[in-house]
Amino acid sequence: MSATVYNKTRIFLIVLAAASFMLFLVGCDDSSNNSTGGDPVVFCDLGNGVCNQVKLSLCTQSGGTVVNSCGGISDPLVFCDFGNGVCNQVPSSQCTPGVGTVVNSCGGSGVTTFSLNISANPAEGGTVSPAGIINYNVGATATVTATPNGGYMFVGWTGASESKNRTVTITMNSNQTLVANFEKTSSLIDPRDNKEYRTVTIGTQTWMAENLNYAGSSDDIGVCNGNNPDNCAKYGRLYTWIEFMGTGSQGSSTNHQGICPVGWHVPNDAEWTILTNFVGVNAGTKLKSREGWLDNGNGTDEFDFTALPGGVGSSYIGEGGYWWSATEDGTSHAWSRIMSSSIGVQRRNELKVYPFSVRCVKD
Repeated sequence: MSATVYNKTRIFLIVLAAASFMLFLVGCDDSSNNSTGGDPVVFCDLGNGVCNQVKLSLCTQSGGTVVNSCGGISDPLVFCDFGNGVCNQVPSSQCTPGVGTVVNSCGGSGVTTFSLNISANPAEGGTVSPAGIINYNVGATATVTATPNGGYMFVGWTGASESKNRTVTITMNSNQTLVANFEKTSSLIDPRDNKEYRTVTIGTQTWMAENLNYAGSSDDIGVCNGNNPDNCAKYGRLYTWIEFMGTGSQGSSTNHQGICPVGWHVPNDAEWTILTNFVGVNAGTKLKSREGWLDNGNGTDEFDFTALPGGVGSSYIGEGGYWWSATEDGTSHAWSRIMSSSIGVQRRNELKVYPFSVRCVKD
């Protein structure tokens, strides 16, 4: 071998070794922690089956391509320019072409805020508070409440939460969206007097979402609290157990129509228990209306049951709600459900002569 060929070969091997060493440095970079400075850690496809988690600058210098994962490890944090002055550190899957562009840094020192885009669906169904695109510090929590408009009910969140509760708390660790979903409420029209009542399905049961206000064909069934017609309009009428049952039959294990419209029946004790068991802890708070209760006793009405404090006879209006069940407890008493400003849902046996509110259940 001539000296010239030897020297060229030697130079080639030196260059090849240097290149191999650089590839080794790229392939062995163990920077598994996400950078919070101007050079984030990304997954980099270097070609020829080489893919590693490295700093963005090294990926660029090596002619690599930023990808979402390497061998099952996915979603590193990257700095993403979303346009319009919005730049945040997010999982790389949230910075796809058409959504944002991976950049070296956001403002030089990394992300300090994430945005939460909060909206209602449909817009006429209700409101959210706060609403719109709100910026929060990284790691902060955002508390959001949904309130349905008249004729609608809240059915749940989508996006950052799938909760069915009207108030949710979101931890801000990325840019997120949160949508409050509403649906039109159902209703029934009582053919006996053409009064319309909201209805709501809770679990496997469909209940009237208002107290019954049926006075009979001769306007002689039930009473208004304090004999005030305005109270009937707001809280419904109050009925003794015999009026509630209609024929006075017990009906604790069958659908007994009682004073309810056709296709509906008076609830027995077991049906009330099914309702409160489904609602769960703090059932009284979740079933009570959001206004109208005295002594800070308003509920959250999370299930759109809207239990109102109609009182009993001529008393306790605004303080308590009393509802009959079809189940007797001896000859003079029957089981009822009671809610007040200070307690949840109580199951009590009460004298049948007391005038209580009525809710009907769909057959």
